[in-house]
Amino acid sequence: MAQKTPGSTVVQPLAGPIDCACVIHGDGYSWDYVEKLYSMLNRNITPGIRLHVYTEESRSVPKHMIKHPLIDLGISGPKKSWWYKMQLFKDRKSTRLNS
Repeated sequence: MAQKTPGSTVVQPLAGPIDCACVIHGDGYSWDYVEKLYSMLNRNITPGIRLHVYTEESRSVPKHMIKHPLIDLGISGPKKSWWYKMQLFKDRKSTRLNS
């Protein structure tokens, strides 16, 4: 990822870390999946990354990642975890999805 300087053919690298996010809910994936994702992203993105992890309130997240607790939507069924991805687009100022 780089930025092109207007009027120039020189491409400048980005100055700071890139924000990346993942959602881990329930027991469909182990925590190893998140660690592998972090490692791959950090290895391949030059300015480094900040990984935002959206997960249950009770799950601990290492200090080098940023935890965002998921709101319990009370959904059941085989695709319940899919719906928690909506919270990636939630207004950060509100505490409810429909606020």
